[in-house]
Amino acid sequence: MGSFVYSLKEGVKSLRVNGFMSFASVLVITCCLLLTGVSFLISENIKFALKIIEIQNSITIYLKFNAVPKDVQDKINLISNISSCNFYSKEEAIKEYEEILGKKITTFFEDEGNPLPDAFHVSMANISDYDSTILELKKIDGVDMISDRSETAKKLSDIKKLTAIISLWVIFSFAAISLIIVSNTIRITVHNRRFEINIMKSIGATNGFIRFPFIVEGMIIGLISASISIFTLKFVYDKIFEIINNIIPLSIIPFERFSNDMAIVFAVSGLILGIIGSIFSIGGYLKKEGAGAVIWQ
Repeated sequence: MGSFVYSLKEGVKSLRVNGFMSFASVLVITCCLLLTGVSFLISENIKFALKIIEIQNSITIYLKFNAVPKDVQDKINLISNISSCNFYSKEEAIKEYEEILGKKITTFFEDEGNPLPDAFHVSMANISDYDSTILELKKIDGVDMISDRSETAKKLSDIKKLTAIISLWVIFSFAAISLIIVSNTIRITVHNRRFEINIMKSIGATNGFIRFPFIVEGMIIGLISASISIFTLKFVYDKIFEIINNIIPLSIIPFERFSNDMAIVFAVSGLILGIIGSIFSIGGYLKKEGAGAVIWQ
């Protein structure tokens, strides 16, 4: 316990002494964790949007004006992947337009009659057969046009893949930079305390005892970075959610659903980056310079 308290005090002391380098280490690790969090949140929200599209897998089939709705419906029902097929008449459609645009819309088309086509609202049993089902529907005589969400789903999937690739490279880059800066921060501390380290080695201190205060310093840097990252990410995410909701009603996963898991992952990641950076620095010194006895000059 005494060794632990000593290591903790020395770690905190080193943070104060190496103020600028410690700040730089915290900043870079924070950026790395923030990018990881942003990438994860974007990916999860895209998954959520795709799930909504999958649940609301209804498509609208518009008929040609000379088509017989009953004949088209019979052919639609023959497709195995169709779970429901509901007729949507042009009279229903014009009434909906009247509710939105007012009754003037009816008088505007009074001479020409109702210009809207009859349609069917169709749902699929299995979303994985989406494309093949659309192709079968398009082959039916009397079908003029199909309104589907396949393009939207494809674009969301492409964005998800692109985000994952870019984030992966950026995260690896920042992780490498984090390790370098943390290592340099610890190396400065080691250099400033090299005489003290040599004295401890001369009187029989183990490498573990000498190494632990520097590991504690790296751990503290990692935990501070993790704390800043999670609070910053929550604040920004909630603000963006609020702004988007004020413009258009949009379903976004609340941050609270991820907060506990992300806090644990951030804390562990920050600790690992800090510990690895510390071990690289002090380990190299103990092997090369710190192994000798005190040299009095």
